[in-house]
Amino acid sequence: MPDNFISGNDGYTKLGAVAYNFGKWTFPIDGGVKKFFAFGSAFQRTAAGGISGQVTMEGPYNQGNMPLVLHTVYELHLGWAVGVEIVVSARLANIEYSNEVSAGGEPGGVSCVFESDGAFTVSFT
Repeated sequence: MPDNFISGNDGYTKLGAVAYNFGKWTFPIDGGVKKFFAFGSAFQRTAAGGISGQVTMEGPYNQGNMPLVLHTVYELHLGWAVGVEIVVSARLANIEYSNEVSAGGEPGGVSCVFESDGAFTVSFT
């Protein structure tokens, strides 16, 4: 069976329909699993909990073209490759700006953390 790995080179990020030049995104998903020991049992049991996710996007700050507003819910499109995308509504919870003060250094950067708000899907086309 051939390997069908996704390189990430064709990945992308969009807030709504607008593409942003973030160079990296992560989306850990938490299933809210609760651990417990049933009465009389010596083995762990688990119960499913609420599902949540936290999206972090990082990349160069594009002055004037990144109107990011804290507490706003955005529809995020997290693309791995053509036809492989996660769409999630998420509230912008944190923005971190950074700068390297040196000649020839990296451009000013921005890192954004979003908290999922509602259901989300993974779409494979």
